[in-house]
Amino acid sequence: MNLHTYDLVAPGYDEEINLLTDTLVNKFKNAITNNSNELLELINRDSFDFISKSGEIIDVVENKYIPVGKYKDTELYVSVLDQGLVFFSKEPNTDMVYPRVFTDGALSLIFRDVELFEDVMHVAGLTGVLEKSIEYKGKQLKILNNYVN
Repeated sequence: MNLHTYDLVAPGYDEEINLLTDTLVNKFKNAITNNSNELLELINRDSFDFISKSGEIIDVVENKYIPVGKYKDTELYVSVLDQGLVFFSKEPNTDMVYPRVFTDGALSLIFRDVELFEDVMHVAGLTGVLEKSIEYKGKQLKILNNYVN
């Protein structure tokens, strides 16, 4: 292949990739909008543990931000209050750290990593964290029963 051939083929792929990732962005936005009340309720429950797809406990930050992974070197968080995906950045003048909501364009780039999209939707879609929490509680119960019995 040469550069000319590449330049003929690649734009079509890029256009289709952009359309698909835009669809994923809308899917995320709909999920976080529809599930934000329930997610906020779960954040405030002492008895609920957010569990990742891999089975690890997720530590919610400041009772607001649910870590979902990294894009390049940037930690990503689902923010129920902002109803979006956020990252933290330091304000140069004050050295204060503030959450920043990703734009739709940035989300389109981030969601090209389908595994990261799945991690985000594991939380925003609600079903994933509910099922993993039940699974975690079941394992915990079984382990504790082994020690008691």
